[in-house]
Amino acid sequence: SNARGRPERTRKRERERLYRRIISCVNYCCTGGKSPSQKLLEIIGARTFIFSERSPNHKVRRKRVGFSHINSAGLSDSLSSYRERQKPCAVILMGLPGSGKSTVKTNYFHHMKNIDPDEIKSEHESWSASLSHTDPKLDRKIHVWSVRTAVNRLRRSVKRKEECILDASGSDCLWLKDQIETAKDEGFYVMVVYVVVPLEIALRRNRARIGFGSNGNTHATSRDSKNYVPESVLKAKAKCMQDSFSRARRYADEVWAVINFSTKEVEKVFG
Repeated sequence: SNARGRPERTRKRERERLYRRIISCVNYCCTGGKSPSQKLLEIIGARTFIFSERSPNHKVRRKRVGFSHINSAGLSDSLSSYRERQKPCAVILMGLPGSGKSTVKTNYFHHMKNIDPDEIKSEHESWSASLSHTDPKLDRKIHVWSVRTAVNRLRRSVKRKEECILDASGSDCLWLKDQIETAKDEGFYVMVVYVVVPLEIALRRNRARIGFGSNGNTHATSRDSKNYVPESVLKAKAKCMQDSFSRARRYADEVWAVINFSTKEVEKVFG
């Protein structure tokens, strides 16, 4: 029995060590390395962790749900609750490239109008995927245009009482506050949803979108290569994301942080 128990105890210690590392990653992602104002509730399964808060009293809502079960609990409960109050909902979606925002949008907010500045860029007649390398000035000009267009579409949507989700990755706090207040002024219930992964895991996923050659050079082999983001841009977004989230969540009616990475990814990246 001792022979059997020892490996089991070893596995338990390794699992606890890994979970502590994950919690450390999550706290860092959500608070920028500062002490979290809310404790991460607990580890939910192997893939997803959720903590949430509600304003104005910020009572923490405990939910034991896994990523594949949120359809019957968690976020879906919140979607039902605001509908019962007959309030339209606007969602501000945050997260690094590679965090899984598209999955969250598809699974839980597919019924809402999607307003994504990155997708809007492709509507510009001068846009191309390589523009950031070939013509940085034009790329910046199109970026500014896409953000303005996104704001205009958000305003039109809330005027029409049309539920919408705004991808606000990398946006600063003041800009986010303006968009939240725009929706609230029209009687909307505003949720901020932050899809969290550590920067190291986001970089790993981002690199996988284009593949790597044997000499270390990248080459576009993946079907997802169009979603690749230059690493300098991704790192810059990571620097402002934590601060934007910690400040913007003060103005929302409800805030969710969906931590979307696996224990295997943590093992590969952090050892």
